[in-house]
Amino acid sequence: ANLGWTSCTAANLNAFEAKGHLESGLASDPYTETVKRGMNQIFAWLYADNISLELKGNPDSNMNGYGVFVNDGYQFYQGGMLMDAIVASGTPLAVAATGPAPADGNPGIQGRTYRDIVQDMVDAYAWAQWDGWPGGGWRYSANEYPDNSACQWAAIGMIAAERQWGLTVPQWVKDWNVVWLAYTQDGSGGFGYTDPGYYPWGPYATTPSGMVQMCMDGIGRGNVGWPSWDAAETFIRDGFGATGGATDAL
Repeated sequence: ANLGWTSCTAANLNAFEAKGHLESGLASDPYTETVKRGMNQIFAWLYADNISLELKGNPDSNMNGYGVFVNDGYQFYQGGMLMDAIVASGTPLAVAATGPAPADGNPGIQGRTYRDIVQDMVDAYAWAQWDGWPGGGWRYSANEYPDNSACQWAAIGMIAAERQWGLTVPQWVKDWNVVWLAYTQDGSGGFGYTDPGYYPWGPYATTPSGMVQMCMDGIGRGNVGWPSWDAAETFIRDGFGATGGATDAL
């Protein structure tokens, strides 16, 4: 296992792409080849595997029976970063040149469009969502009790897939994630790491993580009920003047 190389590579690719350096760019751009090589590498780190029905619904939005996973540790911490980098390519109909080839009914990675691969990555996240109390989120492995550090990457990847490429994120995934967020947001407005009020490294990372998930779920300013965007935003604002350690002003 690469234990983090995959997501680090994807994050660096995203930085190149955000600056306009794409694998589809001009040959005169010295970074075109760099990005192309990076894209080839991240597809080589993916594989397709069977997924099945979840308790809350069918995760297989394209009905091919497969999800796409990261061939590395902490799969569902890292996968969202790869999704985000692939979508940032801006070329949904490009075809992956690397990765496992189709075999014995498995669609593989090589020879598939970026769009199809990312939809299967979304499907894998839907399949891997935590089924139990207190609601749906993600951690490192499939159906593992969540933490909001990992959950943010699921949301970041799925937001890009849905908004930029029109891919399907099942509504039941969003609805079940709202239950998780309602549990982990405490009365201060902050989001805990694994439980409300639990801030092992301070609240100013896990609270924005909860807000990213609310973006995925369609919750924003003025939303009535809990979880509350306004409460989280106010919590962040009121902590801006804090000095000292990460947990200052709690």
